[in-house]
Amino acid sequence: MTSHTDLDPARRVLDVTEGQLELSDLAAIRQVGADMVEQARLQVLLFSQELDPLVYDHPPFLQSLQRLAVLHGPRARIRILLIDNQRMIKHGHRLLELARRLTSTLELRRPIAEYRERQDEFLLVDQSAYLHREQGAAAQAVASYRDPLKARNLQGAFHEIWEHSEPDPEIRRLYL
Repeated sequence: MTSHTDLDPARRVLDVTEGQLELSDLAAIRQVGADMVEQARLQVLLFSQELDPLVYDHPPFLQSLQRLAVLHGPRARIRILLIDNQRMIKHGHRLLELARRLTSTLELRRPIAEYRERQDEFLLVDQSAYLHREQGAAAQAVASYRDPLKARNLQGAFHEIWEHSEPDPEIRRLYL
């Protein structure tokens, strides 16, 4: 395993750079997440407990999502599964505004109760790269810019949960 300090960010290339990164603080998680999304070509899938604002309400991450949607239009797919929306509703989140503007590309749903017990969080990019936090609230994660097998496994879990999710009525009201 490679620590986040051992790999120069300029040398990490989506679907090329192999090896697993061990991330031990929120700044590294935020940086790697934004970098992966910046390199996305078609798809970003995010399963999150509460969309930690220290990671996901950050301009480079949000700008990368917007760039993906604008550059790739209807071919781009951004799907977010959110377990708990209360923090986002109470304190605001720039991702909500982005979701309002990108309705044809960015979808936000809430899993049914059966899937809300998961404690992990993961970000998947283009069926190859992932960032995985075993404990969603923890400041530790593992990531890889190229691990199609692990990404495929997480993607399978994501799609199962997505199929058993629904648009969040509280978030929908905020769109109006």
